[in-house]
Amino acid sequence: MKSDAHLYAKITNEIRHQIDSGKYLSGDKLPPERKLCEAFGVSRITIRQALEKLEDLNIIARKQGKGTYILPFEYGKLPEIFSRFTNAIDEPGECPGTKMLDIVRINSDKYLNQKMGLTVNTPVYKLTRLRMADVRPLLLEYSFIPYNVAPDLDRFNFGNMSLYQVLEQEYSVKIDQAFETLNPIS
Repeated sequence: MKSDAHLYAKITNEIRHQIDSGKYLSGDKLPPERKLCEAFGVSRITIRQALEKLEDLNIIARKQGKGTYILPFEYGKLPEIFSRFTNAIDEPGECPGTKMLDIVRINSDKYLNQKMGLTVNTPVYKLTRLRMADVRPLLLEYSFIPYNVAPDLDRFNFGNMSLYQVLEQEYSVKIDQAFETLNPIS
């Protein structure tokens, strides 16, 4: 039997995926708790835990008697999102690090077209970095940046430079939207 913690985390991630994929948009109302219980085959307590987590992350807002709504993306929150990795590592006393593995120019696929609002085969940079705590690898990260937004981005070493600072300082691009997909592996 799966633990309640495992179930509510799984449901939290599934609802986030539904939001990221466009099933629910900013301002949309989520189904009532009863319907979510039926859809996921879990108790109301488990659904409430998942919704509490999404509310803590400022993804949804619950209004008693009115329902649960998807919050709009907040530009002001973006620096907090992007600095989360470094802050998470600093807390336990480990030193965060980044190793740039590759940066290549590719043509966008169907998934990137949908997520980034691109047309078919738009040139994009695919930046691959390894995020570490001390020397221990923690995260393999892929970032996709449209070529027309930042031509010659491949001249920078993102092992010791911030992608977002380079985009802002070199290309006058302020990031106002991003999406994140996590896949745990051992």
